[in-house]
Amino acid sequence: MDTLQGYQNTKYIESISETVPPLSLSRSNGWLVPKIIPGSNEIDLSATNPFIICQNPDSLIHDFESLSDKYVALTVITNPIYEISKEIWSSYFKDLFVPFKSHYLVEIEKYQFERTVSQHHRYYSRKALKEAAITLAEKPIDYLDDFYYLYQQLLVRHDVCASNALSKKMLAQQFNVPGVKMFVARDDYGIQAISVWMQTQDVAFYHLAVSSETGYKKSFAYGTMKTAIDHFFGEGTRMLGLGGGNSIRTKNKIAVNSGLQSFKAGWATLSTDVFLCGRILNPEIYNALTKSAVKTDSQFFPLYRG
Repeated sequence: MDTLQGYQNTKYIESISETVPPLSLSRSNGWLVPKIIPGSNEIDLSATNPFIICQNPDSLIHDFESLSDKYVALTVITNPIYEISKEIWSSYFKDLFVPFKSHYLVEIEKYQFERTVSQHHRYYSRKALKEAAITLAEKPIDYLDDFYYLYQQLLVRHDVCASNALSKKMLAQQFNVPGVKMFVARDDYGIQAISVWMQTQDVAFYHLAVSSETGYKKSFAYGTMKTAIDHFFGEGTRMLGLGGGNSIRTKNKIAVNSGLQSFKAGWATLSTDVFLCGRILNPEIYNALTKSAVKTDSQFFPLYRG
């Protein structure tokens, strides 16, 4: 029986895996996700969303060095929680090692609502808590339909491509993962905002959040965040990972969601850079796939996925 929680639990890994089973990393006790490369029978590897997570981070590079060249390439984002130096990461990821985004953290032992949270965030969280009742869901899966309804509104609001949307099946799998925590905001008219967290050991990660148009206008996300932080503070959680400013792929372009970045930064006690890393595992196949890529000047890695 899998006793791990959150992003390390096999139910979560299976929810993001495609047709190829996930690849276990024996030394670090982590996972990679194999993906079939479009237009071929070849497979490359990526970290479990949103970044690499394992039980024994010091053994990650050893696991990477043991990867077979039957896989074309490996792409991961570094985990801001792990104390692994940039030199160690870059020594293995020789093909790509670039700053990706700032990641915001809440160190529970340093968190003080009146001192470490921005004045703007304190105002809107108090306002939200006066206008909405925010509770911890006993069974997150019971709110699947509510979440998915609000999620569809979010996709329209941000003009997100359907191909990048999460499926209802995937959400159902994730809402059944041990360690998932959901905070629900209601007013007199119904559910207006939901936030979802994944708790892994003594760290909790801000996973997903949705709001109705009303919840968005009334800033209920500030209330769900304040309630979640208070909850994890009371549980003795060591660290909260809030993520960074997401890049949103719309129908016409890729845009950085600076509003989301500001939202996360206002709660954080610490920010740190994470890095996008790439390693070509089979140069012969990689070069063959790259030659057939439509955009040879793309900045994507692997290039054939540009």
